[in-house]
Amino acid sequence: HNSLHQLLAQYPPPTDPMEAFEQTLPDGLHNRLQTNKIQLLNGSLGYLAGQVDNRGYLYKTTDGGGTWSRMHNLVGAELKKVEMLDVSTGIAVGEDGTVLKTSDGGNAWDLVITWGTSGMITSLNDVAVINPGSSPEIMIAGNNGMTARSVNFNTSSPSFTVMTGLPGDVLSVEAVNNAFYCTVHDPVGNISRFYKYGSSGWTEITNVRNNNFSDVDRKSVV
Repeated sequence: HNSLHQLLAQYPPPTDPMEAFEQTLPDGLHNRLQTNKIQLLNGSLGYLAGQVDNRGYLYKTTDGGGTWSRMHNLVGAELKKVEMLDVSTGIAVGEDGTVLKTSDGGNAWDLVITWGTSGMITSLNDVAVINPGSSPEIMIAGNNGMTARSVNFNTSSPSFTVMTGLPGDVLSVEAVNNAFYCTVHDPVGNISRFYKYGSSGWTEITNVRNNNFSDVDRKSVV
């Protein structure tokens, strides 16, 4: 307004540029979402981790994937994987050593402190869990040959032990029959190598090699 109280200009209220121009599909997902991982705990409840450009997005479904609701108040890192230990407790991992924890079914997520753990500030690509009940064992896979293991994730201050030395980026990790398996892209030979984790660390399964595997996954057999 000027001195005569005449309106000269009017501006909209400040908004987050991405929020102001987001376009949502009928199922609740962003129309440019790149989905990284989906986990369904049962026929109704599930979680999805993904990204739009370099911003992490996390969604929850209560109708088997028919519709999704975005979980807000998360860090802006690109999220690669979400893994729920049960209906309440879960973990999400992503770029720059980002580890998030929820204790209320995904309504709120807390940042797990990792920057004091040497070697963990890298792209975290996947996470797997053994014994997801009262004493879970968690394995995170990341770039530069890094894996990180936690046996106290249910405490208020989870910690990780970092293991290095695998010959390339660890692209995927999975729990099968109470053991961890991972796939690693070896840039020297341009091949994918598979490893099993045991008491002495990671051991290569030498009869399983390929030049383009990017994921290892467990399927239940009935």
